[in-house]
Amino acid sequence: MSVLTIAQIKSEIRVILGGRTDGDSRLNGVINMSNQRLSRLYDFDELRGRATLTTVVTANAADDKYISLATLGRFRKIYDIRRYSTNVLSEKLKKISPKRWDKAVPEPEYYSRGVPKMYTMWGKDEIELWRVPDIQYTLHVRFSRWPTIVDDSMDGQNLDLENVDDLIIHLAASYLALSFGNQEKSNELFAIYRSLAREAIGEDDEDFDRAMSGDSRSGVNPSLGYNDPFVRSIEVDQSVD
Repeated sequence: MSVLTIAQIKSEIRVILGGRTDGDSRLNGVINMSNQRLSRLYDFDELRGRATLTTVVTANAADDKYISLATLGRFRKIYDIRRYSTNVLSEKLKKISPKRWDKAVPEPEYYSRGVPKMYTMWGKDEIELWRVPDIQYTLHVRFSRWPTIVDDSMDGQNLDLENVDDLIIHLAASYLALSFGNQEKSNELFAIYRSLAREAIGEDDEDFDRAMSGDSRSGVNPSLGYNDPFVRSIEVDQSVD
């Protein structure tokens, strides 16, 4: 979270603009826009989250193939979905493009129910599973979200983004200066923001662990082939442990 409270950030914006208060009613909106603009620029760790979803089993397979994402709130994008279960090995679901999905399984509920292995997204409110769940499964979702929207009731709280108070302050002040007709001041403040943003993103990247381990062997495809529309051939893993 930010070092300064939202009220303190507003005070700093006013100071930079020479103590003007005629923009006070717009400060929440300007801070929200600055927050969002900075979040579009970079995928900050502070905005990453995780949640669990549960599949359902009813008499209607056409409904059961859909899982609502409403509980994720204002999420930005999905990183991965892992299926946890007691009857089969847990695994990561494979994301399929809608175009390929519609070509391979235009009607998922036509096939017999089984263990979900793939999903597709259309819009932001739900995912569609294949196969249609045969029992209840827990889906663990990793995702990134947009910053919390600021309002007057949050003045004593902090922003979601960590250690970027100065970026938000200068970007918000630059926007307000421009709206006040002070192009020179706006450009000056934006130049400071741009320099600070470069430093902040470089600092965030320094902590990223690039030594990712991986198995060079491809996994064994458990499908029988004839019951899986995504499989065009069967390969047998002949490696010896």
